[in-house]
Amino acid sequence: MSYILDALNKSEKERASKHVPGILSLRDDQPQSGISARQIAVVLLLLVFVNSLAVYYFFGPGTTTEPTQPQTST
Repeated sequence: MSYILDALNKSEKERASKHVPGILSLRDDQPQSGISARQIAVVLLLLVFVNSLAVYYFFGPGTTTEPTQPQTST
């Protein structure tokens, strides 16, 4: 009989020592609204990539930087 009482007392102590979440911990479960740092980084990387493609398209190897001389007829 004392084994049963000891087991009951032990289970009551374990149950009482467990941490129960409070009201403040419930606020952490809500999803964050707004823009995260990861989203900003992705947008910046996309802008850099698109800008690089535009610069290559307009000033790539197919274009020349030498001014053309007007042809004169003599």
